[in-house]
Amino acid sequence: MNSSGTLRTLLQRELIEEVGRLETVGNPYQYGTTPAFLQYFGLASLDQLPPLGPDEAAKLLTALVGDE
Repeated sequence: MNSSGTLRTLLQRELIEEVGRLETVGNPYQYGTTPAFLQYFGLASLDQLPPLGPDEAAKLLTALVGDE
């Protein structure tokens, strides 16, 4: 799955920012949300996002780290 276009768009719109690098093979970037993200979605904090259900959390984890 190639997410480079999506990441580029989010970075250009300043909805996310680079916050670090993982100390693992390839040293991938880590991203975090910005105040503009909260404003765009009308949130006071990330705590206002709805929780992920077990299936959604598993899919997200698989997308982030792959099938190890």
